[in-house]
Amino acid sequence: MRLKSEHVSMNEAIELGSLEIRKLFKDLNPTALDKKVNVDYLEKELGLKRFFPQSVINSHKVCY
Repeated sequence: MRLKSEHVSMNEAIELGSLEIRKLFKDLNPTALDKKVNVDYLEKELGLKRFFPQSVINSHKVCY
């Protein structure tokens, strides 16, 4: 999905990456989901590059 998201707008790339994250954690119950899915966890354990193109990460890194 990351490769395809490099050819769309920034907002669409964020939406596609978010959908991939939801897909990855679809089997977690809501309590576990709240604990696991945050930007720090994703960046440390999985890497944001797995979900978003580098241009999106660079432009939004300041936000979190």
